[in-house]
Amino acid sequence: MLAKLKKIPSVYSAHGLYGIASKLTALSPHPQLFFVGGIVLMCVRELKLPSIVGALACHYQIERISSVSLHEAVQCGPAEDCAVLGPEFRRYLERGAVGIAIRSEGKMVAYNWAFQHTYDLKFSNGARLVVQMTPATVFLGNGYIDPAYRMRGLFPLMIRESASAFGEGRCCWSSTDLWNDISLASHRRVGFTRIATVSCATLLGATWFGLEGSDRRGWTLIRGGGLQVSDDDVDLAASRRSGRQPET
Repeated sequence: MLAKLKKIPSVYSAHGLYGIASKLTALSPHPQLFFVGGIVLMCVRELKLPSIVGALACHYQIERISSVSLHEAVQCGPAEDCAVLGPEFRRYLERGAVGIAIRSEGKMVAYNWAFQHTYDLKFSNGARLVVQMTPATVFLGNGYIDPAYRMRGLFPLMIRESASAFGEGRCCWSSTDLWNDISLASHRRVGFTRIATVSCATLLGATWFGLEGSDRRGWTLIRGGGLQVSDDDVDLAASRRSGRQPET
């Protein structure tokens, strides 16, 4: 607890009062009643992959997840999430998402999903926000690497294979929790740039979403359908459809 308190000044400097509230409610026993959280949106137009990725690919087996191998992907993921991953992954396949799996000596040790058209940002309290994409973009997410195989270069290999799941030359988007510094650093090493932060605040069952750009001009309340991302920027889809300009 003392270590967390020492981080409050740096958290406030980076994210203001919202950041402190997010830290304090991360372990809320009733997130459906009171919750504050954030997800970072990142984008890359041209991946910067280490040269070792090509050599690594020769030592692993790379395949697409199918209805036959779906159970293995679920078992590869976090044990505490097995009950929810099965139905979730089946929905991914039904909506046309592509799952990339990496095997070592026949055992599935990592996976990642690639989505086109839409992607659901999911917060730790269960709230979801739909991200809408143009045909030139793809959203990468919901990946996992077996702890015994981390720090072996599998992350850039997984990103490389996922980025081309729907064809070459796509602008790639991805996301991670506001406080997942390891994931943020991993994405940056392969070329991703932090574009915006999407906030989620729940109070007594009512939920609001907000958007803050990397230029830090303040938060914009997201009204209606969700977000629209393209190879240039991220906009409020609901505001664009209604003809309103986003608030600043």
